[in-house]
Amino acid sequence: MYFPKYWNRGKGKADRAGGDAVEVEAWGWSDASEADAASQGSARAQRLAEALARGERAKGYLYGSNPLREQVLEQVGAVVVITRNGYGCDVLNTSSVLFCDIDLPEQAPAAKLGGLLSGLFGKSAPPATPEQQALEKVRSWVASNTSWGIDAYRTKAGLRLIATHALFDPAAGGTEAFFDAVGADPYFRKLCQIQKSFRARLSPKPWRCGIRQVPPKWPFRDARAQNSFNDWQRRYQSAAGGYAVCAKLEHIGAARAHPDAEAVVKLHDGRTKAHSGLPLA
Repeated sequence: MYFPKYWNRGKGKADRAGGDAVEVEAWGWSDASEADAASQGSARAQRLAEALARGERAKGYLYGSNPLREQVLEQVGAVVVITRNGYGCDVLNTSSVLFCDIDLPEQAPAAKLGGLLSGLFGKSAPPATPEQQALEKVRSWVASNTSWGIDAYRTKAGLRLIATHALFDPAAGGTEAFFDAVGADPYFRKLCQIQKSFRARLSPKPWRCGIRQVPPKWPFRDARAQNSFNDWQRRYQSAAGGYAVCAKLEHIGAARAHPDAEAVVKLHDGRTKAHSGLPLA
């Protein structure tokens, strides 16, 4: 889990064989100074420019193992860092408390109506919903791994799981086996491996609260960008007050909780308004 203190842009330039130049800009990071971050950015930009000049796609020069460019808002104990992501939401990052996101397909209205009519006219029970099917995978895992305890939550687009019984390495085999068994979101899994941490959004997505404008990204280029972000944040926080991020569904498995996991769950539930009954966003 690594969030650099300083970020800065650097530029690179290289000539193609035909004579025209490739000019690019890239971010660099550092814990030493903004000047060092700019130097790192220039080196990365130069490597990218040279690769593009040779006709390479050069994707690997900028992606894969880079830290996230997110502002650190708060350090909570030894295992949690709260950051702000690129679209303005607060995010919980933890090195050892297992979070898991599961995306669910949206249930078609026709399927919902069919289930209702079946119930009214005494026909056979409707098929399990995607949420029920996903929870059944979790219960099956816990039935085979009886020391496990899982808090399950509903999010706007799926499920969120938190392992409460023990601490985990995000890139270890046990974590991967659990992710495989419950069908964890592939992007979430990849980010856990790259960042060596688990992540969970703590505040509602802006567009689900009616805030469509994209905020300026940190670090801000100048005072104007900072002021623009401050204005955006005031509107967002006002709109987000009427929403929760997730709703607690149930606890599955062992009741005993690891103290660090218990503390993180308490923080998570408070910040996400998981017991508020508010609409999800």
